[in-house]
Amino acid sequence: MRAILEQTLARFGFEVLTTGDAAELRLWAANRAADLVIADESVLDDGRLLPFLGKAAPDLPVVVTHAAAPAAPAQHDHPRLRARLAKPIDLKGLVALCEEAASETPALGGETEAIPLIGKSSTIQELYRAFLRLAQTDHPVLITGESGTGAELVARALHKFGKRRAGAFVSIDIPGLGDPQLSAFPDSAAPGEAAWSAIARARRGTLYLEEIADLSLDAQARLLRLLKEEIALTPVPSRIIASTRRDLAQLVAQGAFREDLFYRLNVVPLRLPPLRERLEDLPDIVDAVLKLAGEEGLPAPRIDASALECIKQYDWPGNILELSNFLRRIAVLYSSDVITAEMVRTELAREPRRPLQPKEIRPNELAPQKPSLAGAVEDYVSDMLRGANQSPPDLYDRLLREIETPLLRRVLLATRGNKLKAAEILGLNRNTLRKKLEKLGM
Repeated sequence: MRAILEQTLARFGFEVLTTGDAAELRLWAANRAADLVIADESVLDDGRLLPFLGKAAPDLPVVVTHAAAPAAPAQHDHPRLRARLAKPIDLKGLVALCEEAASETPALGGETEAIPLIGKSSTIQELYRAFLRLAQTDHPVLITGESGTGAELVARALHKFGKRRAGAFVSIDIPGLGDPQLSAFPDSAAPGEAAWSAIARARRGTLYLEEIADLSLDAQARLLRLLKEEIALTPVPSRIIASTRRDLAQLVAQGAFREDLFYRLNVVPLRLPPLRERLEDLPDIVDAVLKLAGEEGLPAPRIDASALECIKQYDWPGNILELSNFLRRIAVLYSSDVITAEMVRTELAREPRRPLQPKEIRPNELAPQKPSLAGAVEDYVSDMLRGANQSPPDLYDRLLREIETPLLRRVLLATRGNKLKAAEILGLNRNTLRKKLEKLGM
């Protein structure tokens, strides 16, 4: 009967926990692991289970199934006893009860303003609807998106508004662990190990793995073993949410990411769009950032239309995070009630960015084209050799230093000193980049 109900309800999109043990059902109910309990009379524990549920989870609806004609329903059994269903069970009626219970789940309540999805564009509205659906499940979620799109904020919101909100939200910053091999991940679930302790703390809560693509293959195998052990040892394991800025499917194809771990994490993919894909949301985002700055005690000026248009003309590689810091800087530096286009241009000029829509250039405004890199190298070498009978003995190394230093400096400036992102842009290993910077004294 449990198998039939599980398969039937799963086809209608419900996630089903099944047990034949009254003690386990008590544990799940006490931790509010579900939105509805379907209990057969055979596990009602001689009449003690319903009163227990009434005290431990008074807002949790219950459906009781039975083999014979039902006794007169006792109102005191449980404050939200929805129905007593005789077997064979009317599956259509049971599905209707489940849908009714799910629609009444007060997970989001009136707090939807706290969901970090700002805007009215079709892109963000589709993401918002997906968020609402995901918040009511325990499915693993893989959040993808560029740096600054708010992956951790979304992960925390999924926990806050989900069924696991009573449990802990435990975040593991994979790049922050330092060692690419992540020795913090043991080979098995040994008590006291850092990674196992983190997973244990997240039990019945949410485990957030930030930048999962940074795991080495060895560490991926270790993490996979830990997750399997945790699921095997725990009736209600932690919900897994992972995030990455990279294309995991491509890494799988390249052999850089384990396929079995990818499928375990990528049950429900959630892509956070970059700011440039939803420019129509900029007014709402800017207003929200300035409002939040005011609540934090910073100056909270308003922004005029020309300044907003100026912001729209530039790419924001750091997305909302970069835009937020940019607006806060203007609010602090300028003692004005209004952010103007001149302020925006002045601050943008300090760190030039690539315009989204380059200004149209008329023929008479064409500037001489810059020489190519190859041409610049030829000119440089010619200057070095001019007047010399032979080339300097270290010309090759000197030329590499001349090119490498500005290359690394400009990329690091563009990434705000983030070496992991800089290495990604340069196509270098992070350790290789670190050694180059040390060698060049940067």
